[in-house]
Amino acid sequence: MERRSIALGAIAVGVVMVLIALLADTLGIGESGFGWRRGLFLAVGVVVALAGVAYLLMPPRAGEGGAARGGPAPGDDLGGRPAQEEDVAGPPPPREGPPPE
Repeated sequence: MERRSIALGAIAVGVVMVLIALLADTLGIGESGFGWRRGLFLAVGVVVALAGVAYLLMPPRAGEGGAARGGPAPGDDLGGRPAQEEDVAGPPPPREGPPPE
């Protein structure tokens, strides 16, 4: 699964948890008042949402490749084979011999 999808999914789950905890009385869920269960549910929702934001903003690690690291961008057609060194864009190799006239 793509890194961005995981982060956005965590953010969405966290926000839904926070909304459920805050709107439980309005939705008719649980007991009236703000008990420890709702507080815990709210805290976990906030932590999950913040973890998703942190994961979204974190730079990719060295082994993850991608366009930001000079590897093939998502969606590049490599014909079903793994990325090779020649797939990575970089400066052209130096020319040997006399310069062109």
